[in-house]
Amino acid sequence: MSVPALRELLRGLVSELVVQEGSPCLATDIAASHMLLALDQGAWGAESKAVLDRVVLKYSHRLTPRIILGLLPSNTTTLCLKACRLLTEVCMNEIIERCPYLQSLDLAENSDINFSQIHLFQKDENRKIHQSLAHLSLEDCDVSDKVIHALLTNAPMLQSLNIARCHITDKVFLLNETKQLAREGGFQHSSLKHGYDSQLQSIDVTGCNQFSSTGVRHLCTLCGPTLRVLKLSWTKIDSIALMYLCGLGLPAVVQFYLSLEEGKSEPQPTRRSGGSKGVKNRREALVETLTQFEQIAAQVREETEQSTHGEGSHSNLLIEPNDHVDQELNPNTAGILLLDSSSSLPENQNSLDTIKNLAFSYSCVDSGCETALDINESSGNFTSSQVLHELSDESAPLIHSTHFPICSEKDSANAGGAVSSDSCLQSDANNFPSVPVQNTSNISTHPLQTKEVTDTPLSSTEKSEHSQTKSHSESPSLKPGTHSTSRTPAINVAVSGHTHSSVPFFTSNIRELCVSGTVFADAPASHFCLRRFLMANPDLSTLCLMGGLNGQSVTDEVLTQVAETCSGLKHLSVEGCVHLTTAGVAGLVACTKLEHLDLTGVAFIENAGLVYLVRSLSLTSLLIAETRIKNQGLKTIASQANSHQLEELDLSWCEDLEDDQGLNAVASSCHGLRRLILRECVLSHKTIGLIAENCHNITELSIACCDISVIGDDDVILLSQNLAALQTIDLSWNTNLTNAAVHALLSNCRHLITANLSGLKRITAAPFAGLIAVPEELSEFVAMKQKELESTFTLALALSDLPCLPHRSTFYATQLSDLQLQYSDFVQDHVLSNIVAITLGSIKILDYYGSEVTASEGVVEKFVKDLILDRGDVL
Repeated sequence: MSVPALRELLRGLVSELVVQEGSPCLATDIAASHMLLALDQGAWGAESKAVLDRVVLKYSHRLTPRIILGLLPSNTTTLCLKACRLLTEVCMNEIIERCPYLQSLDLAENSDINFSQIHLFQKDENRKIHQSLAHLSLEDCDVSDKVIHALLTNAPMLQSLNIARCHITDKVFLLNETKQLAREGGFQHSSLKHGYDSQLQSIDVTGCNQFSSTGVRHLCTLCGPTLRVLKLSWTKIDSIALMYLCGLGLPAVVQFYLSLEEGKSEPQPTRRSGGSKGVKNRREALVETLTQFEQIAAQVREETEQSTHGEGSHSNLLIEPNDHVDQELNPNTAGILLLDSSSSLPENQNSLDTIKNLAFSYSCVDSGCETALDINESSGNFTSSQVLHELSDESAPLIHSTHFPICSEKDSANAGGAVSSDSCLQSDANNFPSVPVQNTSNISTHPLQTKEVTDTPLSSTEKSEHSQTKSHSESPSLKPGTHSTSRTPAINVAVSGHTHSSVPFFTSNIRELCVSGTVFADAPASHFCLRRFLMANPDLSTLCLMGGLNGQSVTDEVLTQVAETCSGLKHLSVEGCVHLTTAGVAGLVACTKLEHLDLTGVAFIENAGLVYLVRSLSLTSLLIAETRIKNQGLKTIASQANSHQLEELDLSWCEDLEDDQGLNAVASSCHGLRRLILRECVLSHKTIGLIAENCHNITELSIACCDISVIGDDDVILLSQNLAALQTIDLSWNTNLTNAAVHALLSNCRHLITANLSGLKRITAAPFAGLIAVPEELSEFVAMKQKELESTFTLALALSDLPCLPHRSTFYATQLSDLQLQYSDFVQDHVLSNIVAITLGSIKILDYYGSEVTASEGVVEKFVKDLILDRGDVL
């Protein structure tokens, strides 16, 4: 048994003592009060903060404002107050006032706090701005849009915000409607001179079921250029959100979807989307949203005209380069930004009918309508190509060749068929002056140099060439190993002699995105949106597509888009996406930098595809639970030169593993494993021995539900003696295990935090008795009472009479905080209740029925009485 360090021991004793202020045991109460006074409001600096962190970790339900303020140093930069149910609004105000250098604050799971009473979340022009706060978590808290608005105003340096499972709406990021609309629509407005209002980089709205794509749109207009991490799973967003995350504004996105329908290329209705009714409802919603946009835009124009009328300025709506293009631009888009000042739509033409009739350049290939992407038949790959085909006589004059050069068949033939429209776009872009790049931290607005544009009708020859263009193409089937790193060029579309640009109003640079599979329910439109997003964000390194009930829409086509576009992807999760096949997954070899791959629940992946992936990629994390991997695949993993770099492997429920040979090979070669999940796998004593011998870095191990004739006490004892870093273990339903195995585990693994011992039919409460320690003073008091009992035969006991209380052990399983004992028949409930009460709730225990064990009133008194009466089952 290892002995804890003296500093760790003292921190544990102090943290356990301070939470007992007000204890019915008078001696304990006095000692706790004296300790808080001695701490002197965090005067011990780092040691005070370390004790506070430990109290939050183990006794958050007992953490009072007095304890917080008694331990909190004024120079604190990081503070976690997660699930502190005794935390008050007054205490929070004192914390914020005392800690001006606070950079990170975690208030998750504090649903009882009224945040509108905390100064940081109150909108007051005279309120002091908190300049240091950069990271804040309000997960599972009761916060409103108004609270978040005040927060973003009072903490302008905030970079990371977690509001997962909060009651927010789409307006949560709409701080200034006029200003954000002006930025999105490219309107000249005085409020834009100071740049973006927020520097948010990371946003988590997971589980916010009232948050939709409109909320994403407002987020982009609030802080688009700085966004890096977005977690949007289990919300109401759809594929439109991906278009907003490309930097496109509402008009361009609505035009895209309306053009799909006008081209008779409506997304295929699905059962989850409500069939054709769902498509119709979305169309109506888009039209209504665009109408509202136009109404507000008219107000902005009117305000601008009034403010500039006296200066002789024109009220033209100009795209402002520093708000729209804050980073390096693709050369293909640089020239397209230069619009004639007269090209903005006049008020009488900026109607819904006009916008609906715009020949929006990105449209569905299958419909035969206009599109900026075509499919190369020979390669099956997307390429920018000659488009805008089947043009009517009325629409032909609207296309201006200067802004959208089209390589004709003649040009292609002269170049041996090697000329692509990308080169045409590039050569055309070279004719325009470059746009200066500005720093996003200090954005100012300057009108762009204008370039006169005239509309040139197409000749009859050109019309003929366009009419010969294919109006229908097959869906893209991208070959693994092909990449496209260039961003999709922005295209100008003219209507009635006026140019309307679909250029992004900011340059997107998302690094991490997590969405639910329902985003792709409206294929093929969603597939185009995904590709557009991936091309606009070439630095994307993490992509999570959450499956389950929502994973049916994640198909091979989605993975093909990812494989072709995201060569720099490092982390990919498609957990529960059951419609993926071996061929689709094998295409991921094109993502040569992939390190983490989660294929959990993708049940139809064959062994051959997994072997191909393992041989082609240098993975450090491979989660393939429920797949059809075989021993050959595991041997391939073990035989790789970099097998020692594998840190995480999940093989749960892989039923095609016939014996232990593959697992033995992995245990022999993969010395760097930190997480190994083998639930319901075929194990042997040899496998356990190899894990104990070679995998000393493991922090999480699951050998649950294995062959009941295999895993025994000796195996668990061997593991506990060799896996010193173990923090989480699952031994559930290995029914041969007894108290000896559990005792060895709790004694040897002093870093153990979580133990799942469910279904162990032969264990009792005896191994858990060591969690309770009886101090020497209490032992002497018990001995004295036993002698008195011999003569008086009566026992009168009050907690106030005790010299001290029993407490949690300082050397036996000191880090254990989660103990699961479902269906463990012989573990006595009263012993578990004693443990919870005496350890002050620092251990969460689930009983036979899976219910959390609570401490009943009078448990401690009864425990001491049982000690005096020398009852053998007290522990």
